[in-house]
Amino acid sequence: MVFENAEEVAAAINTVLEECLKASPATPNEVYAVLTLLSRLAMFIETHPVELPDDNDRLIPEAENEKISEIVTQRFPNWKCYNQCADISVNVGETTVVVTEAASDIAGIVCELTQIKWVFDNESGADALWHLHDGYLYNWREFLLNLKLYEHALFNER
Repeated sequence: MVFENAEEVAAAINTVLEECLKASPATPNEVYAVLTLLSRLAMFIETHPVELPDDNDRLIPEAENEKISEIVTQRFPNWKCYNQCADISVNVGETTVVVTEAASDIAGIVCELTQIKWVFDNESGADALWHLHDGYLYNWREFLLNLKLYEHALFNER
């Protein structure tokens, strides 16, 4: 099910943030639920065009990156480092493998969504949807795809 409106998207973002920022380690079902909800947000973004936000000069406060990283590292203790190709579409067959941290990926997503929540709370739903769309396309889409691939590998490489 894809979300119908900005209010449903805002509620989904709140749920993701609540789930990711809990103090206890996530169960496999909780990990699945977070990734599923993020996938639903991605589907909404990819199927709903957005308009540029209203003109305003208010800056979105930076998320507390270090604090969020610490919390999600504790929340997702099974998410460790994984291999990733440096170049996907160039140097095919001759790419470099880099090491990436799954906890860093989810922290990046949580930081982005924290800022989007602020826009929902302090600006407008339309502005928030634009920022959500922009952040997804240029930042956390890759994080989500990597996390889903990493979870797939964890499941199949046991």
